[in-house]
Amino acid sequence: LARALSPPFAAGHVHFSSTAAAELGDQAPSMAVARRAAGASIALVASLGAAVAGAAVATLPPSLAACAGDAEANGIDWSSARDALWDIVESRSLQDDAARMELAQLESRQTSCTFGMATIDTILRVNVPGGEASWGEVGGLPDPLHLGSSLAEVVASGFPIFGALAWLLDVARESEEAAGASLMEAEEEELAGACANAASREFHTLLEHHLREDGSVPTLYALQYLSAQGPERDCTLGRAAAFLVLALARVGERSHGGADEESLALLRSAEDLLRQKEPPSVPSASSVLPLLWQMHRPWPLLDVLHMITRRATRAAVLPKAPGSCLLIIYAFPTDEIKRDTQEFLKILERYFYAPLGVSHPLVVFTDEATAATLARELQPSISAPVVPAVIPQEELSRHMPSYSCVDGIDCSSGAAPASGAHRGVVNKTQFWSPDYLRISRYTAGPLFLHPALDACGAFIKLDTDFYLTAPLASDPLEELRREGTRLAYWQIHVQGQRQAGYTEAALSFLHERGMKIRNIAFYARGRFEEKAEKLGILLSEVPEALEAATVIYGCLFGGDIRFFREPLYQDFFRYMDALQGFEQAGWSNQFFLGTAAAAFLYPSQVRRLYISGRHQESKIDVANGNVTEYLTGSSKSVFR
Repeated sequence: LARALSPPFAAGHVHFSSTAAAELGDQAPSMAVARRAAGASIALVASLGAAVAGAAVATLPPSLAACAGDAEANGIDWSSARDALWDIVESRSLQDDAARMELAQLESRQTSCTFGMATIDTILRVNVPGGEASWGEVGGLPDPLHLGSSLAEVVASGFPIFGALAWLLDVARESEEAAGASLMEAEEEELAGACANAASREFHTLLEHHLREDGSVPTLYALQYLSAQGPERDCTLGRAAAFLVLALARVGERSHGGADEESLALLRSAEDLLRQKEPPSVPSASSVLPLLWQMHRPWPLLDVLHMITRRATRAAVLPKAPGSCLLIIYAFPTDEIKRDTQEFLKILERYFYAPLGVSHPLVVFTDEATAATLARELQPSISAPVVPAVIPQEELSRHMPSYSCVDGIDCSSGAAPASGAHRGVVNKTQFWSPDYLRISRYTAGPLFLHPALDACGAFIKLDTDFYLTAPLASDPLEELRREGTRLAYWQIHVQGQRQAGYTEAALSFLHERGMKIRNIAFYARGRFEEKAEKLGILLSEVPEALEAATVIYGCLFGGDIRFFREPLYQDFFRYMDALQGFEQAGWSNQFFLGTAAAAFLYPSQVRRLYISGRHQESKIDVANGNVTEYLTGSSKSVFR
């Protein structure tokens, strides 16, 4: 900021007016902001996204030329000021009195740089002397739709005006909520009006989730929303948000930053929709606020526009893509599990890590006591880093009865034969211990929220008694990442036990959400309905078919951690978990994977993992383009 006020900037020398120095008293001017502002300068971006570093001012649009010409005409170096403004807005902090005074000095200068002055004015409104902003500071805010000739021009200016506006509105809202005021009618009306439909609410929830969690939104959701032909077409702000999501993705694809014709066209489409929300007359202070608020809540348009501006003009800060990882469960290991795991790790090193030359971390979900032994017991057997992920104690100690089935049919909870194993067969009675069912439930939902997976995108989860039988020729994790796969499976089958009540509950969830089956291959009841219709019989005459559930084997599956963290999947888990199917009917996490593949994803987002391996009675061999498969897992005599 000092450089912007008094060019040329000399490190260590910040010049203030005598009035400013007197107001600051004995406080030494902080150099932190000035040092950040003296970093790499970000060139202005002209229309159509062309970089204009060194270009003649006359070649720029008038609004941008005014900023570029201020260095000579008014002694303001906006290029340096822009860097400092980004630091302030990104950190949402202006605690330093010297920096506040410098901003005030900039605001008092005579300039035609609308974008710079609007950004400074907004920041100063957030940081009013003596406290934080209230709604009184919001009146007369700059209107983003009238700062330049277009939203694209505002983006091209490189100033963080959208982020500054979002900051001010958030602070003002917090102030009003603390005072018990109710000035959020626009937000409530927007979600209760044209956007009060299942598709709009789902897209809104996904948008908020991804912006909060990873700063990007999968474009398929935006495309799906825009292509819908239902009532969501009347949700103007939702559709504008979808166009902005696509523009954000397009700008992010360009390694050198900036925007191209496609991203600018997407911005124009969003702007056309936003202008439909404008008052019919020239905006006034009272009319701008409702529109501005609707661009921030409930639809976070200002946040997305801020991200677009950042990516278009400050490409060096593109978000880092998440890495990949393997997952295993190793909690309360019995002697048998310890032996299986050592064999599993040796084979994993021989057939996966060594031939591929990769080092994807192995995330081990375990109990607290076992976590302390991993470095000694597991790390020597594998070259990749072993990362402990301690399962919360409340998950490991929650009430959970055992579950057992006699001859695979007569099933009950709490009546399993005494045994030290987590699962097994005793006198024709198959059983699953409380610990086994606790882990099954945990793997169905809470596991994906563990902080140990924050840096993980593509993943593969394996059982420790799954053994590879041949070296891998390519990295399946890289394939999942490259293809955008959200769920990957090794084997599927129709479950013959432990599914009582599951299918009906899952269908109830889908009905309440207005969702339909997208992938019939993973919907067992639907396949039986087709067969019953061909045979001319009623499905109700085959009660087993009504309870049928397609499961994806949990011994080897994968996908994208971000999908399993999304509101839809986690809401589904919470809905089903409230029915206590794990406690009363021995439900398996494998059912949840089957439902996700059938109803939450499109066929293109689900793929098979062609990996040679064996697990208990199941085996797949992949060689020379041929796949041979052996599976007895659907037999009622086999437990899962």
